[in-house]
Amino acid sequence: MRGNERERSDPLAGRRVFFTLIVTASMAGLIWLLSFALTAGGFGLLDLILVVLFAVTLPWSVIGFWNATIGLFIMRSADPVAAVTPVSARVTGDEPITAKTAILWCVRNEDTERVIRNIEPMMEGIVASGVAEKFHVFILSDTNYPEIAAIEEPRFAALAAQWHDRIALTYRRRS
Repeated sequence: MRGNERERSDPLAGRRVFFTLIVTASMAGLIWLLSFALTAGGFGLLDLILVVLFAVTLPWSVIGFWNATIGLFIMRSADPVAAVTPVSARVTGDEPITAKTAILWCVRNEDTERVIRNIEPMMEGIVASGVAEKFHVFILSDTNYPEIAAIEEPRFAALAAQWHDRIALTYRRRS
């Protein structure tokens, strides 16, 4: 792949280069300032060790500073989401869902009725949106109390049977 082709295939390359340049320039400037400040009384081994240790810890401060500064400017822009992810500007919200999505609902020793009471409104909303065929709900259980597991299995089987013609629901318990 040639240089021009690579630049076209990675729209974030310019941002990465810019960020690397400002971080590197800031670090070089700060290391130079520290070195200059330490040369007033002569530059010895202890001064060199101090500069090296400063240089080792400096990236965290400089990267954090520039991330915060750039983030401030992005937050002040007209559309911060589009500034960070330009492709999101093309999303209108009425595009068809083309991918399948698995919704994982993980439980462990929980009240089965409460889980069902909490999961049903979500499933009703998905069905009401008209795209239920693109979703599959998985209830994944790590329940290790036999008395709770004995309640879970028939209740979640009944829930799956109740919703079988509207949205896919699968219950799995790890033994």
